[in-house]
Amino acid sequence: MKSKKTALRWRRTKIIATVGPAIDSSKKIEELIKAGVNVFRLNMSHGDHAAHERVFKLIRSCSKRMDIHVAILVDLSGPKIRTGKFENGGIVLKKNASVIISCNESMGHDGVIASQYKKLCDDVKKGDRILFDDGNLECRVEAVKAKTVICKVIYGGVLKDNKGINLP
Repeated sequence: MKSKKTALRWRRTKIIATVGPAIDSSKKIEELIKAGVNVFRLNMSHGDHAAHERVFKLIRSCSKRMDIHVAILVDLSGPKIRTGKFENGGIVLKKNASVIISCNESMGHDGVIASQYKKLCDDVKKGDRILFDDGNLECRVEAVKAKTVICKVIYGGVLKDNKGINLP
């Protein structure tokens, strides 16, 4: 008969913990394993490869030291249209304000959002909606000129670096 420790680790239902900046030490990883986490999820949309490699090695080292098997799930983002970076890490989009989405600029700033997708200007037309940050912010296209899209903010808020752009 399997020991209770082994039986619990190999159950069919798994507990998955997404590893973020708050989990940055062996102690925290070990606490999660003791609490029953079976799978650690690394979200490749955030952070860089060096940080993910460090966390990967940390998880493997804790797992080995504790003699408890845990899996690592790597969540690949796939292709996604994103904003570029902003001079100050983000901008505030105010309701009814005008904002420009630039397909040329590499850095956004007040009133200008840089798009990593250079063909965005070809894919939208007047009246289209553009959503940012998983739909938390919304703009409506007022005009398209050369490599810029002029929009009116419908639902405002803070737009930060590398947030998703959706064209519903």
